[in-house]
Amino acid sequence: MNKLNYLFLFQNFISSGSFEIEVKDLVKIKVSCKDIEIDILNYKKLKNLLNLINKMKKKEKKESFLNKIKSFKSLLDFLNELAKKFRENNKRLILKYNGEPILIIGERGLLSKNFKIKNKSLLLKILLS
Repeated sequence: MNKLNYLFLFQNFISSGSFEIEVKDLVKIKVSCKDIEIDILNYKKLKNLLNLINKMKKKEKKESFLNKIKSFKSLLDFLNELAKKFRENNKRLILKYNGEPILIIGERGLLSKNFKIKNKSLLLKILLS
């Protein structure tokens, strides 16, 4: 069972309401039975933290998905594959930056039937920084 299946299984235990986790001035994560919202409050700090965690886990030779993205097309392919799994399970992943939705995975959009880009400029800003 892959990690996404565990996430979906966990979400299925939520019958109503939601719960929220906030790491002060860094990220907020809100989980409900249908949606997972990840609100990035400070991208630079979050990126530094993730880089530190990757250095600590260097024993594992897994490559970050960001390093695998070589072009916009490969990004779209990656998002489409991930979003397909969310749509199959009737779930959505909503990526936000300071409260503003950037990307909704698992919802029909213009470029894909599996994800919707809500704010192209913010998405590119995050990916290119």
